[in-house]
Amino acid sequence: MLTTEEMKYYILSYYRFQRQYPMTATEVGIWGGYIADVLASDYKEFIEVEIKISENDLINDFQHKEEKHTAYLDTTLHKTATLPTELYAMMPNKFLYAVPVELYKTALELIKGTPYGLIYVDTNNMKLSANSFVKVAKHSNTINRVYPKKLEHACIARMSSEIINLYETLLDI
Repeated sequence: MLTTEEMKYYILSYYRFQRQYPMTATEVGIWGGYIADVLASDYKEFIEVEIKISENDLINDFQHKEEKHTAYLDTTLHKTATLPTELYAMMPNKFLYAVPVELYKTALELIKGTPYGLIYVDTNNMKLSANSFVKVAKHSNTINRVYPKKLEHACIARMSSEIINLYETLLDI
C-alpha cells in the first residue's frame, strides 16, 4: 500500500506535468480553516484533492469534517455565481478524493450521488512515468462557480514554503 507522501508525489506530478497546471502545492489552508492535502490550479479553477490511504480514513473523513462536506454539497451554491460569505472565497471549484488502486471501488461507492471526483494511483506497471500512475475513476462536478482568487495567494505562499523546507532538509539546517 502506498504512503501519504508517495500519494502526494504522484498527485502533484499528475497535475503539474500531465495536466499542465502551473500551481500545485500540498497542505494549503482553504475554506473553513481546513487544509487541502493537494491543491492545484490552472488559473481557471482550483482543485482540492483529499488523499486517503485506508478505508477507515476515507469513511472518517465524512464523519469528522461534517461542516466542510455540508458546504461542499450545498447544491444552491453550486448553481449560483454568488458566494454567501467571505469564507467561500477560499473554497476550491472542484473536490476529489485520491486513493490507492486497492480502495478505488470502495471510494467510488462512498462518493456516489455527490459532485465529488475520484482519482486513484496504480503503480503496478512500473514502466510508466510517475504521472501516468494516476487514473480518473470519476470526474468532479463544480462545487464553487466563482474562481477563488484568495486561494492563489495561499497556494503561492505554500509553494514557496515547500521549496524553502526542502532546501532546509537537503542542507540539514
